[in-house]
Amino acid sequence: MKPARLPPRALEVASVPLMQPVREPAPRGLSYRELLERVPAAVYVAARDGVASTIYMSPQIEELTGYAPSAWKADAELWLKLLHAEDRERVLTEANRTNESAELFDCEYRLLTRSGRAVWVRDRAQLVRGNDGTLRWQGVLIDIAERKHAEERVAFLAYHDQLTGLPNRTMFEGILELDLARARRHDLSVALVSVDLDDFKLVNDTLGYDAGDRLLQEVAVRLTDVSRETDVVARLGGDQFLLLLSDLERGSSLRSAPEEGGTTLTAELVAARIQESMRRPFRLGDVELYAT
Repeated sequence: MKPARLPPRALEVASVPLMQPVREPAPRGLSYRELLERVPAAVYVAARDGVASTIYMSPQIEELTGYAPSAWKADAELWLKLLHAEDRERVLTEANRTNESAELFDCEYRLLTRSGRAVWVRDRAQLVRGNDGTLRWQGVLIDIAERKHAEERVAFLAYHDQLTGLPNRTMFEGILELDLARARRHDLSVALVSVDLDDFKLVNDTLGYDAGDRLLQEVAVRLTDVSRETDVVARLGGDQFLLLLSDLERGSSLRSAPEEGGTTLTAELVAARIQESMRRPFRLGDVELYAT
């Protein structure tokens, strides 16, 4: 589970109590190992000698990764094999550092399961001296997928419109600033196309807010469909949308840019596409609407 000079980092759950050797008898006749196997995380003990040998792995590891404890004990490289490529350098650097300094190892990273799915874990391990005087890593691997998902959702909503998933005003302004700087460097132009819906309030008042929300979502889809992958469609709020067209030739009255298929994209062409797209009826359940 560890690099060449580093023993495998097994897993350990709970926090403070598991970081200390437990010498007192287990309550109600349960052994220490039986108690560990009831912890809602994967507990492990690993050698520090650089051989990367797993001394103990609790059964919970199979639910987390799809690999049984026997697989972890049999394959000294399994931890390395399952460590996500994007996290590898960071995690191994910290693992080597704490192995040398004997500090607490506390790291969040992704492991690949047997099915190929990546799971976020928090790995906390501490060096503990065994009865024979040998220092070993005693640790716990905790599934933090739900917390990570919540964090990613919060980060997404900071820069995206919750209803449509489009960039919001904050993100749009940041992209616009970058595109303007790039246009100045490369003697290009950018164009902004503003879109809003006439009488949108009437839709909310007569059909309800759910219908209004569905209309906005459909408008977002259509605007995205008529733009290039390199363009940005954003919702500023209410029924206000903006399209940012980048990489347009400076000096052309049409501000043209090449598009897939050999055609030429212009701000005027995009505006025409939008108008044509909006002429098609919007079907919201049993109701058919026309927007302008």
